[in-house]
Amino acid sequence: MITKETVGRVAKVARLNLTEEELEKFSHELSSIMEAFEELKKAKAGKEPAFHPIVLRDSVRADIAEHCLTEDKALQNAEQKEGKFIKGPRAV
Repeated sequence: MITKETVGRVAKVARLNLTEEELEKFSHELSSIMEAFEELKKAKAGKEPAFHPIVLRDSVRADIAEHCLTEDKALQNAEQKEGKFIKGPRAV
């Protein structure tokens, strides 16, 4: 059972000012919640808990060196270029 003192310490850490009535109310409510979790622990699910509802797969392709574009081919369709570089808008 969660006591009023425990609720009071948590409220103090959370910088909450609770009245005596609120401390009493929350200690009963939190005790009920903890009892419900104890009941859930007793349930037999038959399966291991799933941390991800879907199977995770590696979404990155293998790092294989492939044929690259030549500088001329890469710059072929660039509207604005300066030497071997594509010229973009000023960032600052």
